[in-house]
Amino acid sequence: MDQMEARWIKDHERAMERMAQAEARMDQADARAERAEARRTREFQRAMQRMDVFDKKLEATRKLVEAGIKMVARLHTEVREVSRLQKAMLRPHGNGHKHS
Repeated sequence: MDQMEARWIKDHERAMERMAQAEARMDQADARAERAEARRTREFQRAMQRMDVFDKKLEATRKLVEAGIKMVARLHTEVREVSRLQKAMLRPHGNGHKHS
């Protein structure tokens, strides 16, 4: 009976050792998972910040384009008016030709 009891104790100790090793591996895996989750959270936050910067730049670009379009529309009207005035000024002079 001593042999069986010694064998049982030895098997039990090996099983406890394997269980402790398994728990250590699980703890390491949990720690890795927590670090990975923290890294993903940081990356997501950085991506959101980059998106915010991009959105601000896009909005500024949109405002510049709208202002440019309005400016070009006003200039077009002014150019048309200047062209009309030039034509009106040149008509009495015969478009720059001398009449004999």
